[in-house]
This record gives sequence, structure tokens and C-alpha cells, in this order.
Amino acid sequence: MDINLPHSSYKNCRLQWAHYSNARPALQIVTEYNEPLLTASVNMPDHLLPPNCIFIKNYSENAGIMEELIRHNILADTKATIQSGFIKVNICVIVDKEQQ
Repeated sequence: MDINLPHSSYKNCRLQWAHYSNARPALQIVTEYNEPLLTASVNMPDHLLPPNCIFIKNYSENAGIMEELIRHNILADTKATIQSGFIKVNICVIVDKEQQ
């Protein structure tokens, strides 16, 4: 899949799903050369997370990744956020049925 972020575009990326130690979903994007490009998820162990959802880091160097994952029908935006320091972390539904 192609990823277009405000600062750059990347071709032939793929998703690498995993889980954090508390069993919550983790999502990393890797390049066509199997090198890590970015970690899209963030673990917020002190906050409730609805079933089939994931916390997404859509700020700083990850700005725009949530919109790209929505565009590729991987995630859906719940419009919910949680505060983490000075920023807000998005809560998204995982719509990619293979990952639920």
C-alpha cells in the first residue's frame, strides 16, 4: 500500500500487526524493504480501550497516518480522543477484519 504523509510519500508499505504486553493491538508500518517506517499505534495502559479499537499516534512525525489508514479501510475514526500530556491520542476502530 502507498502511504502519503504531509512530509513524504512511501510506496509498497505493509502493515505489521502485533500486541503490546497488555494484549492491546500494536501497529507498525514497514517499507517494501521490511524496514520500520513508523509506529502508528501507542499503548495507553491507564485508559480504557473499547473492543476492536486501537490508540493511534496521529501527530508529530506520524501526522496524517490516521487519515491514510482510514483511506485504505484499515481503521475507522470514532472521533474520540484521550489526552496524553500536551497532545490528544485518537481512538480508532480496526475495520480490517483479519486483524480483529
